[in-house]
Amino acid sequence: MNNTISYKGYNGSFNVRIPPKLHQKAAIYAIRHNSTLNKVVENSLRKTLG
Repeated sequence: MNNTISYKGYNGSFNVRIPPKLHQKAAIYAIRHNSTLNKVVENSLRKTLG
């Protein structure tokens, strides 16, 4: 495995595979908080990664 970190080629978009139930929970959370699924994921990553 290559542990080199590349800082080029990031366009701000990626696919994430998660269990359907988690997808459903996140979507419902977004609706209830007048948000989008994208914003829910972005905010979660910001909280986790800083």
